[in-house]
Amino acid sequence: MVGVDIDPEAVACARANLKAAGRSVEVAQVDALNTGLPPRTFDLIVADLPWGDDIGTHGGNAEMYPAFLREMHRLCSKGGRMVVVTHELRLFERVAQESPWEVRELTQVYSGGHHPKIYLLTR
Repeated sequence: MVGVDIDPEAVACARANLKAAGRSVEVAQVDALNTGLPPRTFDLIVADLPWGDDIGTHGGNAEMYPAFLREMHRLCSKGGRMVVVTHELRLFERVAQESPWEVRELTQVYSGGHHPKIYLLTR
């Protein structure tokens, strides 16, 4: 397992949480839009994308989401899957439909006044 985030504070927090949980997972400060990792590296990718309120902006997400889906498609093995959580529902659904991913909505949840959805994408 590998965890990545572009924000050094988020990486430090993830490392601290994993240590407290007694888990050994590699966590690195990496830009998920340009990881530099070889193609077809992962069978399963899980992502909690910025929602455009506390982290990111709606305009920034409009540029980031397509780039993210392209890079994750490159990294995902044939027959691989990706699970995505987002509250940018219209944006994500539009961008995902324009991508090479097959998209299926799994469920909608409640999180601090938001109602994000969880999607399953297959390669």
